[in-house]
Amino acid sequence: RARLGRQEAPTGPAPKALDGHPDLSGVWAPMRMLENDAPPLLQWAQDLMKKPGRVSPNAYCLPQGVVLGAANPFKFIQSPKTLIALFEDTFTYRQVHLDGRAHPKDADPTWMGHSVGHWEGETLVIDTVGFNDKGWMPMQRPRTEKMHLTEKFRRVDEGHLTYEVTVDDPGTMTKPWHLKYSTNLLVGDEIGEYICTENEQDSSHYK
Repeated sequence: RARLGRQEAPTGPAPKALDGHPDLSGVWAPMRMLENDAPPLLQWAQDLMKKPGRVSPNAYCLPQGVVLGAANPFKFIQSPKTLIALFEDTFTYRQVHLDGRAHPKDADPTWMGHSVGHWEGETLVIDTVGFNDKGWMPMQRPRTEKMHLTEKFRRVDEGHLTYEVTVDDPGTMTKPWHLKYSTNLLVGDEIGEYICTENEQDSSHYK
């Protein structure tokens, strides 16, 4: 997958959607990390990170996390009221509401949380809450139901996308965590189908 990020990408103007906003649609290479100011973990999270036999949720055919830092390509499908993100990783998806709605007040915690977005100029800002505590943050860090994500996407030209995310989880970390990534468009490519065919039988072999 590393070669996907080295494919030549177009540099023309960023395309516009029918509503005039930048169109983020396309298949994008795995993200490349540019900035990472990882804060200290609370003691319980430090202890959990050192726990023998701890394995990724992927080992049990479950989503690993919501932050777009995985080693697999992903696909955006954008409409005026919704942005859909499809992931090759365990073939999961995210739905971002762009119609002005608020977060539900009594939503059940989920793997991907509840996402609403709005445009600030050429940048799409996404706010996500309502997570369960079963997934991971980047760098294999645990998370709690207090996690709150603020993500910013900007299509700088036709073939390049920047991604900034602030992870705020006071149940796990001493302060919010800022990360910055970039990726390039995979022209003429498509995400593959990833099905967990081993039915969790591999989990005992993970190191």
